[in-house]
Amino acid sequence: MGTPHNVGIISTKTKEKKMTKNFQISEFECKGNLKGCECKMTANVKNNLLKLAEQLQILRDYLGVPIKINSGFRCADYNDNHINGAKHSQHKLGKAADIVAESKHPFELYRLIDELIEMKILNFGGVGKYNTFTHVDIRDQKVRFDKTTN
Repeated sequence: MGTPHNVGIISTKTKEKKMTKNFQISEFECKGNLKGCECKMTANVKNNLLKLAEQLQILRDYLGVPIKINSGFRCADYNDNHINGAKHSQHKLGKAADIVAESKHPFELYRLIDELIEMKILNFGGVGKYNTFTHVDIRDQKVRFDKTTN
């Protein structure tokens, strides 16, 4: 597993730094861009994002199709005050991504990811099913959730 090249506080506005063959740090940046929102990533958050990107790269290679990151890192202000994210969201730690895979319905992707975890191909702790995307995270314990609506 690679080690981040930068240490300390790193601006999420640093563009085009490759984390893996197909994922760049810019894809995981906080979408806040709010007035007064600092959106800084600590070295620990960046290291978590690298581990997350490595798992997503395994998934992308397995699928053979691009994966879009809808949401990666979220600063606390954006998560807590603007999108009403979970209080203890893995996104705030840089451990989570909400993803869409080309030509895969989110329900199908959810099932496939869970199977790949059981087969020890992937190492995600959390997997969540939503109507329009799939949530994955690298927390240490197994958590599954269904947030779909009719």
